[in-house]
Amino acid sequence: MTHNTEMESRLSAQPSALAFLPSRTLATLNNLKHGAWRVGDALMRSASTEQASTGLEIKACSHELANTPDGLKAIARCRKRSCPMCTEIKARQRAVRARRALSYLPPMRDEHRAEPRRSMIAIKVNLNSGRTCDLSELRARLSAMSQAWSRLLRIKALEGLTHGALKAVEITPSPSERAHPHIHGVVLLRGDLSRDEIDEIDRAMRRSWQRSIKKLTGATPSSTVTTYERATELSAQTESDLLSWLNYCAKGGYDLQKSDHRLTHEQGSAGFWQAVDEATKGARLFSASGRLREALSKAKHDLDHAPRAITPAPRKADYIWSASKSTYVSKDQAEHEPYALTQSTSYAHEYPHFGQAFIREYEEENERQHKAEIARKLQALKATPSRNADLFLNNRTTSGSHTEHYTEPTEIRRAPPTNGSPISRETPKTEPRAMTEPDDVASASGRAESSDGPVDVTRILDGDQLR
Repeated sequence: MTHNTEMESRLSAQPSALAFLPSRTLATLNNLKHGAWRVGDALMRSASTEQASTGLEIKACSHELANTPDGLKAIARCRKRSCPMCTEIKARQRAVRARRALSYLPPMRDEHRAEPRRSMIAIKVNLNSGRTCDLSELRARLSAMSQAWSRLLRIKALEGLTHGALKAVEITPSPSERAHPHIHGVVLLRGDLSRDEIDEIDRAMRRSWQRSIKKLTGATPSSTVTTYERATELSAQTESDLLSWLNYCAKGGYDLQKSDHRLTHEQGSAGFWQAVDEATKGARLFSASGRLREALSKAKHDLDHAPRAITPAPRKADYIWSASKSTYVSKDQAEHEPYALTQSTSYAHEYPHFGQAFIREYEEENERQHKAEIARKLQALKATPSRNADLFLNNRTTSGSHTEHYTEPTEIRRAPPTNGSPISRETPKTEPRAMTEPDDVASASGRAESSDGPVDVTRILDGDQLR
């Protein structure tokens, strides 16, 4: 059986595509929600209306959680790039695709030593731009690092020896309102390369990266010395070790389950998160090349079109975020907190667009109260059955807009009241009388001739029938 067939059989045997990833516990989601709350609050302080709106959506992201066969899931997400909650979900999707993509590539060398020329080895690289940059220079620095990465993959020492490469950009805060962008990457090489050949590739990659960073950023030779960390092999050239490194690269900036990463995340100021949100807009922070890129694309296509059990999207919440308690609580313990997103803002900071944010929450609260009132009235009608209640419940028309009031019940023919009121008596409908031509009338005296004798025209017009 080939390696690809073995991989596919293992994939199909698992109950879920996420089975090999750590489960998302309530504590995990609490940490992610704290990070999203921090980033959202920072963006709400921005003078930009767009950023302030994005911050409000990030703070509201994953407000409710539901238990599903695949674990806890958010009922509604913001899907913003700067949101730690959505970024973590994106990273898990990439991990699943990476695991599937390895079935389309040669096996790792330590797993198939009997066929070294068909095998593959991976070297991991950690790169930076030599020094931290001012927040205003962050976008230019990211562009320079992207160009330097492209040049590195085109060096002669790698020509014809790679199966592809992958990079993921991470941006961490530094003291004095500065940022430290860096790259975690992997290069997949042919498995038959010797140790000396790998060392030569490492030296060539170092020269290329340092030369590019110096040219593109104007860095001094002393600062470029630390821009390139030695390309090291994995601890074991196995599929699980490669997946572990790929998961780390695809984590989306921070692994908020680690205490040191959470501490670093908390050190980011409002200006830092605003600068990161603006600098990363439209940028490709995660990219692949070569056969690895093709394998990831094929894996995405296969996973999107693979037959799977259709599970309905969760609608009822099992846990709800409490802004006052700063944690998820069960639905039985949850209390409604009107205007939670704006009322939780700090008095120590200025929010230029606080009014717009409050209006938005005010309208949402009014809509919630309106829906609750409609539900209460409908429940009261059901509890006290009557003819009018039945007419309303069975013939009520709905409106397309959630903000409009319900319409009047549809008109149906009602039975007349039993009090005998003359107003309720309906006049029977009669067929319209046929118009007669002037020639059919014999004379103004009302007499006409017929085969049976003279006919009284006035009686005909009055509706009398002749025998």
